[in-house]
Amino acid sequence: MILYKWTDKDNQTRDETQWGEGVTHTADGQSADLCNEHWLHAYKYKAQAVMMRPWHVGGYTQLWECEGEVRLEQSNKAGCVSITTLQRIEEPELTTEQRVTMAIRLAMVVCDDLNWRAWTIARLSGEDRSMESAETAAKAIIPFDDVSYAAHWAAIASAAYAIAYAIDADACYTIAYSGYAIAAYAVSAVDYASAAATTPAQLEQIDAIWRALEDEVA
Repeated sequence: MILYKWTDKDNQTRDETQWGEGVTHTADGQSADLCNEHWLHAYKYKAQAVMMRPWHVGGYTQLWECEGEVRLEQSNKAGCVSITTLQRIEEPELTTEQRVTMAIRLAMVVCDDLNWRAWTIARLSGEDRSMESAETAAKAIIPFDDVSYAAHWAAIASAAYAIAYAIDADACYTIAYSGYAIAAYAVSAVDYASAAATTPAQLEQIDAIWRALEDEVA
């Protein structure tokens, strides 16, 4: 299937693994956990690759279209036993609003706290995008498990965005830093939501949300 993968500027990944057009690497897939050397990692969607980069692959800058054999799939990345990089492609742009919205929507899949969900409805409709409401929502969810962390960080991302939006546009450094921080907060929410999603219905819903974002940036 077609997948997407990040490499560094030299087209390498961990342990100086070299990629390029038509290059294939394999792994044994002998682990129930995806985050180790037994898997090659990739993403089902371009938008997903861009969204998850701040948390998963840091300074990697080259996005590749690949063909891969997926054996273990999570809702935020895929584990493959074989990947062939086909061609480098331009990464799609994600707006800060899209990042925050994704964090909220994915957290909503797993979090059923009524007060927090009332805030999400007001936030997504545009009725209330204030920093104060977002901070109240974040504080109301006490983080102690994957579900509450997902909800908490989604609200924190929204609060940070509200702050950044109010900053004087001439404060370039502050805005740039805020953008990076918001992306990190949003991807934290996504990672926790992905970890908390365990039922087939939840996984299907999360995949549908990713597909919708992919359509937006196509």
